[in-house]
Amino acid sequence: MLPEAVARHGLTVAEVNRAVRMALWGESPTHVVSGLKIIPVQLRYEKNKFQHLKDIQRLQIYLPRLQRMFNLEELAELQKSPGLTDVEHENLSLVVNVSGQISGRDLGSVANDAQVMLNKIPLPPGITVQLGGAYESQQKAFSQLMLIMVAGALMVFTILLFEFRSFRTSLIIMIGTVLAVSGVFLMLWITNIPFDISSFMGMIMIIGVVVNNGILVIDYAEYYLKKEPDVRKALLTAGRVRLRPVMMTTLSTITGFLPLALAMGDGAEMLQPLAVSMIGGMMLSILLSLVLIPTLYYWVRTSTGIRV
Repeated sequence: MLPEAVARHGLTVAEVNRAVRMALWGESPTHVVSGLKIIPVQLRYEKNKFQHLKDIQRLQIYLPRLQRMFNLEELAELQKSPGLTDVEHENLSLVVNVSGQISGRDLGSVANDAQVMLNKIPLPPGITVQLGGAYESQQKAFSQLMLIMVAGALMVFTILLFEFRSFRTSLIIMIGTVLAVSGVFLMLWITNIPFDISSFMGMIMIIGVVVNNGILVIDYAEYYLKKEPDVRKALLTAGRVRLRPVMMTTLSTITGFLPLALAMGDGAEMLQPLAVSMIGGMMLSILLSLVLIPTLYYWVRTSTGIRV
């Protein structure tokens, strides 16, 4: 920068630097929102016009305070010089980071495609490639959520053991509860929503909510069996008596999550996968609670020799 030339025109070095930086590297004065992503809008000159030193010397920069265009060579002296080497280390190893932006696709599929392409590249000895960034954070979060889901399922199973004092009865209800998770993946596939951390949280919530329906049906069936040891009649009576509570519980939960599933309101897209997961699991739980769990219970009780 030529301080005398800059001062002669009533400018400051900071003003000229900002104009040059905007022209060559760009600035982001605003952004647009696309779904869950905030995309910056970059303002800059055409990149391919300044690939040589002579082109940069003739670069015209605009100074808004003076409302005037200047050639860069009028305010600065340009010359080539070797740049500083940027070296990054991680775990005592040299690291080169390559970053990119995702548009129009989910993170998981892009990471899988990138991994397939990287596997085809022959690497010299001592060189490794690893996917990091948002994908690495997502995988760590999935691992932690998986442990939480397993721990939650074990605690729910323990409560069932205390409630029914029967390993087989508790296992039957737990099987129906875990199978309701398949409704999560089915609904996400129908709505074309990728499986992410939010939908994983919905899957964990399903285990705690759906188990109540199974408890309602089997608890009444066992109450009936104390009066009359007819398993078939007990299950039919339980299904008839508990149909209304199961339907009301399920429909009220689905209705509560419906606005989020439809992405109604500002920021609703962030929780939309969670709502869709809950709706899918709850819808399937109706069939499981009223059909599958009683069927398994009937098969287990009759196979043990109890009079039907």
